[in-house]
Amino acid sequence: MDHIKLKSKEEIEKSFFHIPFWIAPDKNLFLSRSDRFKKLAKLEKSDWKLYLQLLSELSRVQHGLLADADAVVPELKRNDSASLLNVYSTAIPFCFTPMLNALYERSKSELSAHMEQTWQRLLAMPVPEQEALALRILQQEIKENDQEYSIWVHAVLQVVWTYWAMQLQETDVPSRDERVQCPCCGSDAVGSVILKSGEQENLRYLHCNLCNSRWNALRAKCTFCGNTKDMTLQSVEGATEGALHGASGETCDVCQGYRKMFSLSKEQHADPVADDLGSLALDMMLGEKGYSRGGANPFLVMEKEARH
Repeated sequence: MDHIKLKSKEEIEKSFFHIPFWIAPDKNLFLSRSDRFKKLAKLEKSDWKLYLQLLSELSRVQHGLLADADAVVPELKRNDSASLLNVYSTAIPFCFTPMLNALYERSKSELSAHMEQTWQRLLAMPVPEQEALALRILQQEIKENDQEYSIWVHAVLQVVWTYWAMQLQETDVPSRDERVQCPCCGSDAVGSVILKSGEQENLRYLHCNLCNSRWNALRAKCTFCGNTKDMTLQSVEGATEGALHGASGETCDVCQGYRKMFSLSKEQHADPVADDLGSLALDMMLGEKGYSRGGANPFLVMEKEARH
């Protein structure tokens, strides 16, 4: 008779009640984001909808680039660090320029004359200049002259880092006490989501603005200063659909900062990147109350840029 190994009580509890610290991005993330941008654009009544429509198309192109990434993105170099893809220690890969060219070819039919001019200046840069620009944007050290290129450059960087993050297992990114920055790549969280189903129901996960992975963080705790008192959730009253319906700002009266939170029980298809751009009325409200925004969104630009 074969020997049967019985599981310990701890192993059984873990198999049933395990709460992952880190969650890898889904392979269809950009496609889902494209759909979300499209829906939010239909609900938007101002000219901001034009920019949301553009980002819907950009996300669709990102999905295609991610699907083709096996053939162009170099193999992930593993190490013993908890931040395997850290933006301050990972070089811009050689695939960046070819992928940037591919992004342009797949997006050019949707570009305005103004954007086409921007792209031509970007494409005319020597490869070393393109890579230096990408490194500044990756490390959030953007110069004023870099701003017009940042959307497109970050779109490529997102695909590369998301592809790498998809290659990881949960055990590759161990839990740690400091949870402000992404434990996978060291980037900022664009916001957080409150999950609605399964073992993670009602848990908060911060969402990385670069590699699109998620990591668990306690609710009612400031993700900037660590304060656990005087935390308040604030939202725009009267919203019955769209990003504002599921969005709230978790405000801290110690550091006067806030980070957005999106409830999947209210908006099941909410995406932190898309819904952040669809809920700018919340930013305006909290700014008027004296709170400072936290959570970098690489696609947050002034409305006038979307009109060109």
